[in-house]
Amino acid sequence: MICTEQEALTRWCPFSRTQYFDKVNSGTGNRWVMEVGDVDTNPVNCRCLGTACMAWIWVNSEVPSPSRLGCCGMAHLRAGQL
Repeated sequence: MICTEQEALTRWCPFSRTQYFDKVNSGTGNRWVMEVGDVDTNPVNCRCLGTACMAWIWVNSEVPSPSRLGCCGMAHLRAGQL
């Protein structure tokens, strides 16, 4: 999905992982059930890193920020778009 970096920073990244610990369970993941019936589908630690990620690519690099658009290079490779 092509978007501004600011928009990307609010979106979930399927390639991210984070550690979690509680009194009963611990492990790594990028989505989990916090309480019965509640699924945290966009944890803060599992959101897009934007330009801090090696896979981020600009699609219109000649445009000045913040209007510049980019996307996840991994998602584009998977979709066969690069």
